[in-house]
Amino acid sequence: MDILLIDDHSLFREGLKYALLKLSDDVKIFEAGNCTDAFVYARKNDFDIILLDIKLPDMSGIKALKKFRSITPVTPIVILTASEESYIIKQALDNGAVGYIHKSLTTNVMIKALKLVLGGGRYIPKHILKKLPPDKIYNISDLTKRQMQILKLLKQGQSNKEIAEQLKIADNTVRVHISGIFQVLGVSNRTEAALVALQEEV
Repeated sequence: MDILLIDDHSLFREGLKYALLKLSDDVKIFEAGNCTDAFVYARKNDFDIILLDIKLPDMSGIKALKKFRSITPVTPIVILTASEESYIIKQALDNGAVGYIHKSLTTNVMIKALKLVLGGGRYIPKHILKKLPPDKIYNISDLTKRQMQILKLLKQGQSNKEIAEQLKIADNTVRVHISGIFQVLGVSNRTEAALVALQEEV
């Protein structure tokens, strides 16, 4: 498992590296203290996950996130930060981040969060989600009973495979329902759907 860790504080990186070794027996960690070095790594390697500090010396984390999305569109990117400012979090989610990890989290919680992301889910603490204000009215009532079930599981960060197993339906059926959910709610990804679910208290 190859991980790209981007943070400008070497002491934090050193501590985090030991924690990340608990993810797997074959963890290989690439470190970068700035975006310039990180982009070089990203162009030369296929990472399983990227951990990105939101405040970096040579580029803002949001701008870096957009750049990473162009370099490696499918690699899951998790934001590392000590900030809980809702506008920053929303910007990160809107630009493709699939996880938000506060630097105060315990090692065990962080490992569980990263395993969830690596399994195809997303991780955003509930108290953080509640800080993100709704900016439109969603047609929750137009969802079918099955779509509501799946939306609730999306809110929990479950992957398509996990949803299929829990509801005893095919993976492809889950994908079809999720596509329908996106269409009804007018959203474009799982994170936005999960935000709607929390805001509407589904």
